[in-house]
Amino acid sequence: MDFNPILRNKTTLSGYIVAVIVYAMIYSFTIALAAGYPHSFSISYILYDTITVAVVIGITGILIWSVTRYGILQTQIGAYKVFFITLITLFCVIVVNGIESVTMWIVSAEIFPLFAKTIPIRIFIVLLSFSALSLFYLQVNNLQEKEEAQEKAEAIREVSSPQNATIEENISVREGSKIKIIPVGEIEYIRADGDYVSITTAEGHWLKEQTMKYYEEHLPQNKFVRIHRSYIINISFLSRIERYGQQQSLTMRSGEHIRVSAGGYRLLKSKLG
Repeated sequence: MDFNPILRNKTTLSGYIVAVIVYAMIYSFTIALAAGYPHSFSISYILYDTITVAVVIGITGILIWSVTRYGILQTQIGAYKVFFITLITLFCVIVVNGIESVTMWIVSAEIFPLFAKTIPIRIFIVLLSFSALSLFYLQVNNLQEKEEAQEKAEAIREVSSPQNATIEENISVREGSKIKIIPVGEIEYIRADGDYVSITTAEGHWLKEQTMKYYEEHLPQNKFVRIHRSYIINISFLSRIERYGQQQSLTMRSGEHIRVSAGGYRLLKSKLG
């Protein structure tokens, strides 16, 4: 099992590195302006500070991601989540500013006295940044809980689904002015996309004006599994399943990573035997 999804996915990792570097540059430049450093000094200061902040924030962010995934926040009450996130935020403030201070003291005795004057504003900025990220995380977590509740309600309604639905062998989609016929065996997964569904094969993606419920009922039950409100996968194209506490994700042969709901995980396990 891979240690962290950020490190596993090259696209996600590249975006994460760019975001961290941009944040570090803005952070260092803003403090340099606020502190009113001489121009000759500010260039070297910004360089040292940007490198230090980027490394510290980057590593801390990956560790936090891992901790929150293994922390199983979705199974805890709201007060525990707030307490847990508050502790992480305070920890980040101490670690980030502590490592910054030690690094600047080691790098240059000339830089450190001026650096020390900016410690209060640094603490404020880091605290504000991680507090905003924590609120965002809690919001996302609450949305995931609502999705899980909806999925459980849908699972209960499945008992009333028609058992004699016609099983599709091919699906027709528009390709410009032409009609393309896709054998269902070539479909890797189907994803909800607003009022449409996106059908994915090795050749590309196509939009179809149908519902996820329709394909859940009309695709071969021994090959297709609805693992999430927004995803139906063809288990023939499944590469691996990963579990982090109460959260699951899977990887398709194409390298696509898809989150799995708790109900979808149980259903998938029953299909795989």
